[in-house]
Amino acid sequence: MTKIALLAALVVLTETTTKRPDSEEKKGNFTAVASEFKAYRKRNNDPHYHHNHHHPQPPPQHTGHGGNVKYIEDHSHGYSSGSGLRSIAQGSANQAHTAVTNQHAAAKQAAFIAKSTLAQAASQASATAQTALAGKQVMTQGLEKQLSESHKSLLEEIEQLNMSKKSAKIAQKTAQIAYNHVSILTAALNNAKTLAEHTEQAANEAAAILAAQSSMVGKAKINFENLQEQLNTAKIDLAATKEAAIKASSAASEAQANAERAAAEATGKLHEIASTLPKDYEISSEIEFEEANFEEHL
Repeated sequence: MTKIALLAALVVLTETTTKRPDSEEKKGNFTAVASEFKAYRKRNNDPHYHHNHHHPQPPPQHTGHGGNVKYIEDHSHGYSSGSGLRSIAQGSANQAHTAVTNQHAAAKQAAFIAKSTLAQAASQASATAQTALAGKQVMTQGLEKQLSESHKSLLEEIEQLNMSKKSAKIAQKTAQIAYNHVSILTAALNNAKTLAEHTEQAANEAAAILAAQSSMVGKAKINFENLQEQLNTAKIDLAATKEAAIKASSAASEAQANAERAAAEATGKLHEIASTLPKDYEISSEIEFEEANFEEHL
């Protein structure tokens, strides 16, 4: 009986022990999910990120009747020389009772360990699921935020595109206006060149006319100077002639006065002579002839 009880307890403990790698695998999965969730929060600068450590609580340790199994051992290994069959039977009964007690204790201990292991695995699985859910929620919120920002950026880019289209149309119109201005300026430039050529031709003609006119002015100036000199000479001659005429007139007047005086004197003498002649002597015609001749000389 003792060997059977010990084998049963060993089987239960072995089954319980073989289930621990599954719990360790679940624990490893939980740790991996938690690490991924923490890394995602850290990458996205989650302000609510907190570094938490998961410390699974070991199963409670029980002592006494509800704790570890206290095997009842029989420390009597020998028998007295006079015990006989009664001592052998009593020892066998004690061993059987000890085996039964140990069997019940081992069964309770195995059930407790199995339940604790399953409860711990369920708790870890729940925590893993909650962590994964929180991670998915944060990722979803991050994607929603990125989608909103992307939509806002898209609207801004569309607005910039519309503004660029308007600017391109305005620039095209401005270029057309500038081209028209260039055409107008080109025509004006051609007209200005033609006008400049005509102006240059007119300037050359005017220069030729100016040269001819300058030559004519030079000739006229020389002629004027000659005439001026002739006029001055004529004025001098006129003054001299006038002076001479005045002198001649004065001399003529004086000569006439002298002649008249001489004539008067001569006439007086003739009359005196005539008065001395006989009365019948005709001398009147001779006197008149002499007076007429004298006046002609004057």
